[in-house]
Amino acid sequence: MKAKPKGAKRIAVKRWILRRLPMLRLRIEKRSEWRSIEDRLSDERDPDRRQLLLQERAQLGHRYEEERRYYLTRKLERKAGRMLLAVPDRPREEDADDQFWEMTHGGWIFTPVGFMHVRQLIQTAQENRHRCLLQWAAALTGLIGAVTGLASVLKGD
Repeated sequence: MKAKPKGAKRIAVKRWILRRLPMLRLRIEKRSEWRSIEDRLSDERDPDRRQLLLQERAQLGHRYEEERRYYLTRKLERKAGRMLLAVPDRPREEDADDQFWEMTHGGWIFTPVGFMHVRQLIQTAQENRHRCLLQWAAALTGLIGAVTGLASVLKGD
């Protein structure tokens, strides 16, 4: 039997977490790229090269934000789908002017209005479910109290 190298379990756990948490993976990748650009920027003396590195850093920020919004869009779509809620339909290519969706390099993502709309749908559905559960809990509590009172009256005779 082959012995596992030290730290193999920790690496396996880290891979498992990174596969399941894309936002964490994205944040770690951005941080490492950001540090790389910052290191090169601090060493660079040529103004033209510094300007290129500053542009690269700005593009990294835009790309990160776009990917973050992509993951959040998919997360909200899945959550709404599990709750059987109607998410606004994606527009066709020629209908690119939509209040809920916008096209990016990664695909269709929610606009801020779209995020707000879907979150409100999810929140309303959750509130309705909780209200229903609270009504059942109140009814069961009353029933248990009545049965307990009846049992004590009958036992007292």
